[in-house]
Amino acid sequence: MARRNLQFDPGELPYTYNSGGALVSGGVVVSDGPARLYNLTVTSQDSADQFILIFDAPSVPANGTAAVAAFKVAAGATASIDYGWRGKAFEYGICWSNSTTLPDLTAGAANCYAEANWH
Repeated sequence: MARRNLQFDPGELPYTYNSGGALVSGGVVVSDGPARLYNLTVTSQDSADQFILIFDAPSVPANGTAAVAAFKVAAGATASIDYGWRGKAFEYGICWSNSTTLPDLTAGAANCYAEANWH
């Protein structure tokens, strides 16, 4: 698989995805093409722990799809994944979903606030 070197020029800021005042669930497309993810922060409003799954895809995959990265968010807490200043390259796109299972997607309810920085 060919890797693309995605970079931005000094002074050019990363894009930001923010769910704003809306609670969101799985099925969020951050970028529908090649991109680099720097960080993703999610706050869960669920009363149970859940997982955040990240996919290298231009659209949200179906339940049962394995993620390229994941992290756990405790009930009512905030958690994040941070790839530092270099970020993590995604060849096809960046999508995320909350899930009740790991490592394969079982899409959760609309109970998360999220913010991502990407380029």
